[in-house]
Amino acid sequence: MDSVRWMVFVTTLLASCNVCEGGYKQWTANTNFASDKNWDTGHAPCGPVSVRIPELAPQIYVQLDTTIKELILPNHVELILGDGLNLVFSEQTPTNCQNPSTGDVNFIATSPEPWFNPDNWCPKDSLGGECSGTALLDTEQVPCKSDDVIFPDTSSYYVNLDSGYDITVGSLQMSGSSYTTQSFKSFLATDIGTRTFPPPSGKAQSSLTVLGTAQKCNDVTGCACGNDDKKISDKICGYKSSSCARPFCEKPLRPVGSCCDICGAILEMSYGTGFRFTFLRDSMKSSFITGKPNGESVSYIMSKRGDDKIQMVLSDTAGNNSLPFANAIKKAIDDDISNGGVKYGITSISLQVSHGAFKPPQAHTGSPLEGGQIAGIVIGLLVVVAIVLVIAFFVYRRRTSSLAFGGVNGFDVSAITKLPSTIRDKVRKFRQARSDVVPSMRFSDISSEHVQGIDNPMYGTGQVGTVVEMPRIQSYDETDQPSVPSGDKGFDNPLYDSVQESAFFADPSIHINPTFSTEGLDQDNM
Repeated sequence: MDSVRWMVFVTTLLASCNVCEGGYKQWTANTNFASDKNWDTGHAPCGPVSVRIPELAPQIYVQLDTTIKELILPNHVELILGDGLNLVFSEQTPTNCQNPSTGDVNFIATSPEPWFNPDNWCPKDSLGGECSGTALLDTEQVPCKSDDVIFPDTSSYYVNLDSGYDITVGSLQMSGSSYTTQSFKSFLATDIGTRTFPPPSGKAQSSLTVLGTAQKCNDVTGCACGNDDKKISDKICGYKSSSCARPFCEKPLRPVGSCCDICGAILEMSYGTGFRFTFLRDSMKSSFITGKPNGESVSYIMSKRGDDKIQMVLSDTAGNNSLPFANAIKKAIDDDISNGGVKYGITSISLQVSHGAFKPPQAHTGSPLEGGQIAGIVIGLLVVVAIVLVIAFFVYRRRTSSLAFGGVNGFDVSAITKLPSTIRDKVRKFRQARSDVVPSMRFSDISSEHVQGIDNPMYGTGQVGTVVEMPRIQSYDETDQPSVPSGDKGFDNPLYDSVQESAFFADPSIHINPTFSTEGLDQDNM
């Protein structure tokens, strides 16, 4: 019986060990001499250059051998030289200089990096390990209450703790030394501490509490990060939101602790007796996601929120791959709840899903087009060109026709002289054809008794109804009327010959009255 009790105790301890250990968060921003982003040229200086450090610069750690022409320092800037470092001043370019420069190179890392910016931290699985790719919510990327915080001993830093926030961490190591709450507070009061963690102007600096090893999370149901508090999460999202990726679904979701919308699903759970955080997290992932088709494309995050709820987030680019996994997990937990919740210890579960997934734009791979694609493009272009030509032809014909008849129906004939020669010639030929037609009947010969119609030489012969005799022109005697034999079925227009054809192409500023002779026009003008 005793052996069984010891076995249960050891099993419970091991199950909760992953929770009680917390995670490691390492600071990534630095003010190192060798960091390319700290210089206005985009790369660390080397070669015959003048290196200028501004007055407001923080500590600068020089960790690699460097050759430069000169180093211009203000009075109160501190350089930290690494062990065995060779700092050489020469106008010659060293052979190991990958980006040689000339002229002046300026140090630009003069503003402290925010503690609450998630991009300044990376999660680690161990104290001495590399940064891992563990998926975390945005607020959980910043150190949580149970995390071990590490500032590497091979870098210099410039950190903005901001003002008015209560920061709590599990442990704190900086440059190889461990700090407690009191020792860190004393460090902030030193000159080095002020240059590393500059206090905000006119405000009290945020407090930082170090819980220590004995105060870590030892709750088998998990520990909330604490950063989903509205004041802290708003601060974190103030830095993160501008870099959020576009969700490729019409109705995305926003999990608690996330600064960005996601496409996928959110499972929210309440737990009861027998719930174990790490068991549920690991068993769901191994049973339903790991090794499954499309499983690698799904981000899986499970965390305990500040409201004591368990949140599971599954997401991918458009959400299509996450939804089947979320439905399968919910079904498994629902089945367990129906059987009393003995296996997982969950008492209730709800599911939220995104909607309206659509394809993200695909980058061009640069592969050559196939023969059928090329033929289709060529045919399409030919069809477009043919349509354009047909439209242009009809527009041209319409314009030509309107110009040709415009001089007869009130169009300003003087404008014809400004037309292209080809169109102008067509207009002249048309008018010449009209002038060659000789009227064949006098007004006096027209009678309703023997004339049934008039021949139209332009449009063919057509019969019309009875013609009513036109009134005589009062200003002319019958003897003055031009006469032709009565057998000709036509008449002379006494007004037509008084205007010469050349008048239609004359200076538009001279106006000719067709009812008067040329002499009369000249006399009037005089």
